[in-house]
Amino acid sequence: MSRKAPRIRFLADLAPGAERLDRVVGRALTGLGIVFSTREARQLVEAGMVTVDGRRADRPSQKLRGGERVEVDDPRPWREEAPKRVTLDEAAILHDDSFLIAVNKPSNLPTNETRNPDRDHLLAATARYLEERDGAPSPKLFAVHRLDAGTSGVVVMPKGREANAALAKAFSERRVQKAYDAVVFDEEQGLPDTFTVESYLKAQGRRSVAVRAGGRPSRTEFRVIRRAGPRALVEARPTTGRMHQIRVHLADRDAPILGDHLYGNRDAHAPRLMLHARRLVVPHPEDGRELVLTAATPQALIDAVG
Repeated sequence: MSRKAPRIRFLADLAPGAERLDRVVGRALTGLGIVFSTREARQLVEAGMVTVDGRRADRPSQKLRGGERVEVDDPRPWREEAPKRVTLDEAAILHDDSFLIAVNKPSNLPTNETRNPDRDHLLAATARYLEERDGAPSPKLFAVHRLDAGTSGVVVMPKGREANAALAKAFSERRVQKAYDAVVFDEEQGLPDTFTVESYLKAQGRRSVAVRAGGRPSRTEFRVIRRAGPRALVEARPTTGRMHQIRVHLADRDAPILGDHLYGNRDAHAPRLMLHARRLVVPHPEDGRELVLTAATPQALIDAVG
C-alpha cells in the first residue's frame, strides 16, 4: 500500500449563515498555527487537496453551513514546493533560435501566469533568462502548449505572433508527437505491458472526468518500461491534448501517478508529481522541418522504480 500524506481534519465552525470554503479553510489552518491566507487556501482547493464530508471539493466558493467534516492535505510541503522566483540556466535550454525557444521546465512551476500574481511561471523565467543573457529586452514569448505545474519536461515557446500561429496550427492539426514518462502506483500489479486508453473527457472545475456524453475524445498509448513491485515506470504517448489527459487515463486504470494529489495518489514519499514530458517533435515554424526536442528522464523518476 502507498502511504498517504498527512491530513488535517476539522469541523467547519462558522457564524450563522453560509461562508465560502476557502475562507473557512484559511481561518482553520491559521487557528492551528499554520498561517494561510484565503488566497492560498483557494489554491489548495483548486489543487484538489481539500475534501468536504468525504467528497473532493473543486470550488473555493462552495458554501458551507457549519458542521461539515473538512479534510486538508498538510499544506506545508505544498507551500515549500512553490518558489517565488525561478532562475533558468543554460542547461535548461533545449533549443533556441530566432523563431522559438524550448526549455526543460522544472516541476512545480506553472507554464504561464496564474491567478496568483506572486507566483513565478515559465514564460516569465524564460524572458528573464533571455534578457540577462542577451542584454536586451526579450522577444514576445507565447505559451502555444502547456504542462501542468507539477509536470516537468519539454515546453516550446514561439517568439512572435507568426511563429506562434504556425505552431498553434501544428498542434491543432495534431502534427506533433509527444512522449511522457510517469511513475504509477499499480497496487494490483495488473497493468499489461502495452495498453491504450480512449475516453471522452470533460472539464469539471479544476479536474477532468471521463463521461459517456458531452466530453471531448481523448486517446493515450501506454507502454510499461520497468516494474518494481506495485510501482511502474510507464511511457505515455497521447494523440490528443486534453486537460490532465495522461493523469486521468492512468487513474481510470487504477494506476494513478505517484504524487498526484488530484487524481488519487498521495504518496508521502513522492517528492513531486512523477510525470515528465521527455520528447516533443514539432514542425519548425520557419520551413516545416522536423524539430526533435528531448529532456532526459529526471533521476527522481528513475530512483522511484530502481
